[in-house]
Amino acid sequence: SLAGEIMYRNSFHCFAKVVRGEGFFGLYRGLLPQLMGVSPEKAIKLAANFTMRDLLTSKDGNLPLWKECIVGGSGGACQVIFTNPLEIVKIRLQVAGEMTEGTRTGAVGVIRELGFSGFYKYISYQ
Repeated sequence: SLAGEIMYRNSFHCFAKVVRGEGFFGLYRGLLPQLMGVSPEKAIKLAANFTMRDLLTSKDGNLPLWKECIVGGSGGACQVIFTNPLEIVKIRLQVAGEMTEGTRTGAVGVIRELGFSGFYKYISYQ
Protein backbone atom coordinates (compact mmCIF):
# COMPACT_ATOMS: atom_id res chain seq x y z
CA SER A 1 0.00 0.00 0.00
CA LEU A 2 1.10 3.55 -0.64
CA ALA A 3 1.91 6.07 2.06
CA GLY A 4 -1.23 7.85 3.19
CA GLU A 5 -3.51 5.22 1.64
CA ILE A 6 -6.20 3.82 3.93
CA MET A 7 -5.51 0.12 4.31
CA TYR A 8 -8.79 -0.88 5.96
CA ARG A 9 -12.21 0.80 5.92
CA ASN A 10 -13.29 -0.75 9.22
CA SER A 11 -12.79 -3.81 11.45
CA PHE A 12 -14.88 -6.09 9.26
CA HIS A 13 -12.97 -5.08 6.14
CA CYS A 14 -9.68 -5.79 7.98
CA PHE A 15 -10.98 -9.21 9.11
CA ALA A 16 -12.08 -10.14 5.57
CA LYS A 17 -8.85 -8.91 3.99
CA VAL A 18 -6.64 -10.88 6.42
CA VAL A 19 -8.69 -14.09 6.01
CA ARG A 20 -8.69 -13.72 2.22
CA GLY A 21 -4.95 -12.97 2.04
CA GLU A 22 -3.52 -15.19 4.78
CA GLY A 23 -6.27 -17.66 5.69
CA PHE A 24 -8.12 -17.98 8.99
CA PHE A 25 -4.97 -18.65 11.02
CA GLY A 26 -3.49 -15.40 9.70
CA LEU A 27 -5.68 -13.72 12.32
CA TYR A 28 -3.53 -15.35 15.01
CA ARG A 29 -0.10 -14.78 13.49
CA GLY A 30 2.17 -13.14 16.06
CA LEU A 31 0.03 -14.26 18.99
CA LEU A 32 2.58 -16.64 20.53
CA PRO A 33 5.32 -14.04 21.17
CA GLN A 34 2.71 -11.71 22.62
CA LEU A 35 1.42 -14.40 24.98
CA MET A 36 4.95 -15.34 25.97
CA GLY A 37 5.55 -11.74 27.00
CA VAL A 38 2.27 -11.13 28.79
CA SER A 39 2.03 -14.45 30.66
CA PRO A 40 5.03 -13.99 32.99
CA GLU A 41 4.05 -10.37 33.53
CA LYS A 42 0.57 -11.29 34.72
CA ALA A 43 1.83 -14.29 36.72
CA ILE A 44 4.20 -12.04 38.67
CA LYS A 45 1.48 -9.47 39.29
CA LEU A 46 -1.03 -12.08 40.48
CA ALA A 47 1.51 -13.86 42.70
CA ALA A 48 2.45 -10.56 44.37
CA ASN A 49 -1.22 -9.66 44.71
CA PHE A 50 -2.14 -12.95 46.38
CA THR A 51 0.88 -12.83 48.69
CA MET A 52 0.17 -9.27 49.85
CA ARG A 53 -3.54 -10.02 50.20
CA ASP A 54 -2.74 -12.98 52.49
CA LEU A 55 -0.37 -10.83 54.57
CA LEU A 56 -2.76 -7.88 54.96
CA THR A 57 -6.09 -9.68 55.44
CA SER A 58 -7.16 -9.75 59.09
CA LYS A 59 -8.05 -13.00 60.86
CA ASP A 60 -11.76 -12.28 60.36
CA GLY A 61 -11.20 -11.98 56.58
CA ASN A 62 -11.58 -8.19 56.49
CA LEU A 63 -9.47 -6.16 54.04
CA PRO A 64 -10.16 -2.41 54.18
CA LEU A 65 -9.94 -0.25 51.07
CA TRP A 66 -6.59 1.30 52.01
CA LYS A 67 -5.09 -2.19 52.30
CA GLU A 68 -6.64 -3.15 48.93
CA CYS A 69 -4.78 -0.16 47.45
CA ILE A 70 -1.51 -1.39 48.97
CA VAL A 71 -2.16 -4.88 47.58
CA GLY A 72 -2.81 -3.54 44.06
CA GLY A 73 0.09 -1.12 44.16
CA SER A 74 2.55 -3.74 45.34
CA GLY A 75 1.41 -6.15 42.62
CA GLY A 76 1.91 -3.48 39.98
CA ALA A 77 5.29 -2.47 41.40
CA CYS A 78 6.54 -6.07 41.36
CA GLN A 79 5.33 -6.44 37.78
CA VAL A 80 7.31 -3.36 36.69
CA ILE A 81 10.44 -4.26 38.65
CA PHE A 82 10.67 -7.80 37.29
CA THR A 83 9.47 -7.31 33.72
CA ASN A 84 11.15 -3.98 32.90
CA PRO A 85 14.40 -5.66 31.76
CA LEU A 86 12.43 -7.84 29.31
CA GLU A 87 10.60 -4.80 27.94
CA ILE A 88 13.85 -2.86 27.50
CA VAL A 89 15.47 -5.76 25.61
CA LYS A 90 12.34 -6.21 23.45
CA ILE A 91 12.20 -2.52 22.53
CA ARG A 92 15.92 -2.36 21.76
CA LEU A 93 15.63 -5.41 19.50
CA GLN A 94 12.60 -3.94 17.73
CA VAL A 95 14.47 -0.70 17.07
CA ALA A 96 17.55 -2.62 15.91
CA GLY A 97 15.34 -4.66 13.56
CA GLU A 98 14.08 -1.46 11.92
CA MET A 99 17.60 -0.16 11.27
CA THR A 100 18.81 -0.58 7.72
CA GLU A 101 22.46 0.27 8.40
CA GLY A 102 24.98 -0.61 11.07
CA THR A 103 25.57 -3.71 13.10
CA ARG A 104 22.65 -5.64 14.49
CA THR A 105 22.64 -6.89 18.03
CA GLY A 106 20.93 -9.74 19.84
CA ALA A 107 19.38 -9.97 23.30
CA VAL A 108 22.70 -10.94 24.91
CA GLY A 109 24.36 -7.93 23.29
CA VAL A 110 21.70 -5.58 24.67
CA ILE A 111 22.09 -7.07 28.16
CA ARG A 112 25.88 -6.70 28.04
CA GLU A 113 25.61 -3.14 26.74
CA LEU A 114 23.17 -1.94 29.41
CA GLY A 115 24.25 -3.95 32.44
CA PHE A 116 21.96 -4.46 35.43
CA SER A 117 21.60 -0.78 36.34
CA GLY A 118 20.86 0.14 32.73
CA PHE A 119 17.53 -1.67 32.90
CA TYR A 120 16.32 0.58 35.71
CA LYS A 121 17.99 3.84 34.67
CA TYR A 122 14.80 5.59 33.52
CA ILE A 123 12.20 3.62 35.46
CA SER A 124 10.91 6.72 37.25
CA TYR A 125 10.19 8.37 33.90
CA GLN A 126 7.97 5.61 32.49
